[in-house]
Amino acid sequence: MGSVSMNNLDSYVAKYSPGTGTFLWALRAGSNATSSVYASAIAVSGASVYVTGGISGSGTVFGSVPINTGVSSNTYVVKLIDAGNSSTFGWMQRITGGGTSTLDMATTGTSVYLMGGIQGSATFGGTTLTAVPGNTSFNGAVTFLTKLTDAGISGSFRYAGLLNGTPNKVAVNGASVYVAGVFDGPTVSFGGFILPNTNAQYRDIFITRLIDAGDNASFAGAQSAGGTGRDRVFALAASATGAVVTGDYEGPAAFGTITLPGSSNSYEAKWNLTSGTFGWAQQSDYFVRSVSISGTSVYLAGSFRTGTFGGTVLTSTGGGTTNDVFVAKFTDAGTNLGFNWVQRAGGTDDDDVDAVSLGGTRVVVQGKFTSSSATFGGIALPLTRSGGSDGFLATLIDATLTATARPTAGAQAVLQLFPNPAHVAATVRRTGGGSTTLTLIDALGHEVRRYSVPAGPAETSLDLRGLPTGLYLLREGTGGQKLLIE
Repeated sequence: MGSVSMNNLDSYVAKYSPGTGTFLWALRAGSNATSSVYASAIAVSGASVYVTGGISGSGTVFGSVPINTGVSSNTYVVKLIDAGNSSTFGWMQRITGGGTSTLDMATTGTSVYLMGGIQGSATFGGTTLTAVPGNTSFNGAVTFLTKLTDAGISGSFRYAGLLNGTPNKVAVNGASVYVAGVFDGPTVSFGGFILPNTNAQYRDIFITRLIDAGDNASFAGAQSAGGTGRDRVFALAASATGAVVTGDYEGPAAFGTITLPGSSNSYEAKWNLTSGTFGWAQQSDYFVRSVSISGTSVYLAGSFRTGTFGGTVLTSTGGGTTNDVFVAKFTDAGTNLGFNWVQRAGGTDDDDVDAVSLGGTRVVVQGKFTSSSATFGGIALPLTRSGGSDGFLATLIDATLTATARPTAGAQAVLQLFPNPAHVAATVRRTGGGSTTLTLIDALGHEVRRYSVPAGPAETSLDLRGLPTGLYLLREGTGGQKLLIE
């Protein structure tokens, strides 16, 4: 599958099958020689693929669909529908106004969250936000957070607001929206939460949680952390019990009551949902660029020169002078992070990871390598561009990856689900209880659908169209029923 850009800056979205080792479909976004399109983030929920980025110029198309005409520049959000071996265009929304850009995106069910920057004023549907002088974060811009709701053939903005500090990562689990980044100055505030800086000369880390109430969101907690020098955030992932944040720090660093030693090191830390404090934090001698969570399993991916993973010490192929790639599995034990295994890859020059994700029993890693040849287990990839870099996709098999939640005896007594396996629809029967909301959880622990159910006894039809085949959990409260979609 090959393609040539329409101009000097085109973007693409492609679907890769780890099972067959082939690309199933690819779309190009581009236009003529006077315009550019870039993609800054991608998120997937079931068969819905969301892409965000920027457009400069007019006459732009996404695949074969025009997405911008007569507008000099703006930020876009596009929905694509994955049909297996092909894709179709769903909808597009724009953030209009000067000087907007997107940094990160997260999704759960039909909710899509974007985070980025504003210079001047920008309009999000019916909401206009204006950057306040003196409240700048990155590159002279002010950070925004906005939510869109996917209605199938259209998407609409539900709310938008400005954030203090310099956020650069957003993650979501259920109604909890986590934001992490850094801040300058003696304090930073998130709603009624005012966080102190360890050393006002440098940047400290922050993490905050918002509760999404549908058409608005409110701050539910926040905490600062870090050392006496400059600190950074690299990755953020959310689970049902909180969020894991990674980055690096200078000087001894405090994460709540936990102190990490060293003058310049990396860190991984867990911020708990219930307590709003750090449950564990650990120092590391490797750089974690991406995190993915399934239940209590935490997958870290990044680069190292000499890295210590549990009792295993790895030295890069370049003799500790260049970066190799790693993927490691840990277990969140509540008060510590227990090591399970680590795999390495790369060549004699610098190689790195951009993202790690989970699908079924597969751990998928995406990144780039500059070595003339990079080895992944028994597979060697040659560099096609001498003096440059190539991208890679690699997969590992972890047979322990399953649906993260388990039904309880109490839930089974009032919840019946049929047919099971199901195809495009299933029926749920409740033998008692008041009206409630059921959530459908995929094998990665992500919420993909919500269903409103009247007071029992009652039967409700569940629309399963557009969901990939696989094992799910239909959750009611803390219990639920497994559902296999074929």
